[in-house]
Amino acid sequence: MKGKIDRFNEIWKELDLPYSEPEGGYFVLVNMKKVKLPKDYPYPPHVASRPRDFKLTWFLIQEVGVAAVPPTEFYTDKNAWIAEDYI
Repeated sequence: MKGKIDRFNEIWKELDLPYSEPEGGYFVLVNMKKVKLPKDYPYPPHVASRPRDFKLTWFLIQEVGVAAVPPTEFYTDKNAWIAEDYI
């Protein structure tokens, strides 16, 4: 299991994106603050009105084929800003 996680996390190291090292699980949080999204990208309304992490996850699934969970979904509206740069 550790080998698979290490291989998965290699991309974050290559891209110099900070990430959490999972301890006994599969979930990795990656700080995507350095990633610039196209300003004119055509997000659907239900994504465009949500925090940045929703836009990041939409972009990744549409353009790269990689699925991620937007962590702000697990925060209150008041505290969503804490996780908006993570996926």
